[in-house]
Amino acid sequence: MKFTKLGLIVPVAVLGVAGLVAPVGATPRSPAAGAACGYSFETGFEGWVPNSDGLAKAWTIDRDTKQASDGIYSLLYWTDGSFDDGTVWVEQQFKVLPFQTVNVDLSFDLWADAPGRNGWPVVAYAGAREPKAEIDFTIIGEDLDHEGWKTYGHTDKVTADESGEVWVAFGVSVTWETPRTHSVDCANLTVA
Repeated sequence: MKFTKLGLIVPVAVLGVAGLVAPVGATPRSPAAGAACGYSFETGFEGWVPNSDGLAKAWTIDRDTKQASDGIYSLLYWTDGSFDDGTVWVEQQFKVLPFQTVNVDLSFDLWADAPGRNGWPVVAYAGAREPKAEIDFTIIGEDLDHEGWKTYGHTDKVTADESGEVWVAFGVSVTWETPRTHSVDCANLTVA
């Protein structure tokens, strides 16, 4: 299954005691006891939806078996950075009580073939509105600052608006005029 732009409507189910609501079949997940990853992408996108600010020349996010830090599958981000602009990410919406303040703790692994120059920013987002542009994201690292898998993390405190929405996203931003591929896996998320 390949996505190149947002266009999905995700049904919602109530989670109960805490008053949280999340997309059907997906809840904020930290790893279970004895497990490494909350989201390993072994059975699909697990509630995450690919998106972009529309500024990259072309992009795709797909499940792939090229590299995996957990299991067999990971997400493969491909971005044509020829225009020297654009941000691509996966996002997921969660519902909390209106005006509720929650702590968001996100981590994920990103693969680099080898350290290099002209790295692209690795970015993350947590907020009350859906991210739309590069400026919405926080730079949490660089894609070419390591070799192999590296875990990136982002924590934030979010106060939902009257709709009770909390959005979480992670991806990469183009800062060099070249196509680039990124394997991303083993995401963990707590919204509490």
